[in-house]
Amino acid sequence: MARWIPKHNQQITKNEHVGRRLFEKPTLVGALDQEPFPGIDARHFDEKRDADLSLDLLGETGCDKGILKYLQPRAERDGQARKPTQMFHGWAFITAKKFGADKENALTVTASPLIKDGAPIAEDDLDVNVYHAHITRPTHVNHLMWACYLRHLFETHGSCRLIGRTTGEKLRYWVARYLPRRIRKFTGITGY
Repeated sequence: MARWIPKHNQQITKNEHVGRRLFEKPTLVGALDQEPFPGIDARHFDEKRDADLSLDLLGETGCDKGILKYLQPRAERDGQARKPTQMFHGWAFITAKKFGADKENALTVTASPLIKDGAPIAEDDLDVNVYHAHITRPTHVNHLMWACYLRHLFETHGSCRLIGRTTGEKLRYWVARYLPRRIRKFTGITGY
């Protein structure tokens, strides 16, 4: 069965899943007893360049594995292009109807594929993203309040889809993030 492809400038319907890419963010260094933040970091939703926040359309009625497979190399390339480079971890996703749940402050997600004019769409061209969408920040809201509001929406009504890691990567991640805290807790060391 062919993958679903959204139409350009089409308003997203209520059941479509919309995701924001999650990248590795710098953490505080030197605070040995600092617990890792359990939720989604608001910095994932902070967009200072303009009022449009980039999103990915993940599927018509759920997270489509074919679409995720198409988007993952583009997201990893996006992370490599950032300064400093950031590792791609997955998506925070939500159904589009949750953006319009508050009738007074309803938001609209619009499909805006990144395609080259006149060129055929090639699967291996990482500059093309037919599943790109955006949501526009209201003019009376600054970027920090917008990031906090979106984080609240994604944490309250959404979920996360983390990309698969190899067993070695999972072990290194666990050792680096959780083992020092468990050792300190066991030995009673609370910092310097």
